[in-house]
Amino acid sequence: MNRSVWLGAVCSWMLLYSAAVTAAEKVVFGAVELDFPPFQTLVNGQPKGPDFDVVLEAFKRMPDYELDVQIVPFKRVQHEIFTGRIDVSTLYKTPARTGKLLYPDTPIRWSIYKIAVPVGKGFKFESIEDLKGRRLGKLEKVPVSQAFDVAAENNRIELYELKSFKAMLEMLNLERLEAVVGHAQVIDYVAMTMDLQGRIEFLEKPVRKAKEFHIAISPETAVSDPEKLRKALSVSLKSMLDDGTFDAIYESYGLVFERN
Repeated sequence: MNRSVWLGAVCSWMLLYSAAVTAAEKVVFGAVELDFPPFQTLVNGQPKGPDFDVVLEAFKRMPDYELDVQIVPFKRVQHEIFTGRIDVSTLYKTPARTGKLLYPDTPIRWSIYKIAVPVGKGFKFESIEDLKGRRLGKLEKVPVSQAFDVAAENNRIELYELKSFKAMLEMLNLERLEAVVGHAQVIDYVAMTMDLQGRIEFLEKPVRKAKEFHIAISPETAVSDPEKLRKALSVSLKSMLDDGTFDAIYESYGLVFERN
C-alpha cells in the first residue's frame, strides 16, 4: 500500500471513529425522587428498583444516546418535563398528558387494579354491580375508576378508605373486609412483607382498564429529534419485552413482571 493510500485510509478511519465517539446525544433523565415499593425505593437518596433498571437498560441498547441521570422531586418533574429542563422522566400516561408529551409504543409497566380476597372466599365479579352491598377497602384519596367511585358515593358499596395497604390487608386477614381493591403488584408485595402470601388471592377480572406507566419525552426537549428518540425507545423496550429482560429485572427483586 503506497503512502497516500495508507494516509487516506487512516484519515477515513479517524473520521469514522470521531463521528462514532461524538454521535451519542445527551438525554437528561429526571429520575423521580420517590419511594414507591416494589417498583422503586430510595437508597441513600438514589433510586433503586425495576422502574429505574428498565430505563437504564433501554438506553444501554441505544448507542445514539447518552443518559444523564438527575434525581428530581416529583413536583419538579411534573413541571420540568413540560419546560424541557429535563428531557425524559417516568410518568403515568393520562388523558391530561396525552398529546402534550411523547410516549414510546411500549410502557415500562402497567398499573393493574384488581380485587384481593382471602383464599377460598372469592366471588363472581363481572361488573361493578357485582360489588353491591359488599364490604371493600381501598387507599384513601386514591380513585379507582369512575364506575367504582360513583357506586361508592351512592353507597352501593360499603367502602372503607384506609391509610395504607398494610392496614387494608390486616383488616382483610381478620375478615373485617370481604375484599380490598388496588394495584395488584403492590398488594402482592405488601402481603409478602406481612407473611400473608398464600392467604390472599385475586379475582381474575381487573376493576378498570390498566394504566400505562411510561418513559415520557418532553415536548420542549433539547434532543435534536424527539420523534427519533421516541421510535428508538419503542424498539428498545419492545426488544426487552421479547427477550425476557423485563422478567429478569423483576426476578432479580423477587417479583413477577405482569403484562397487560
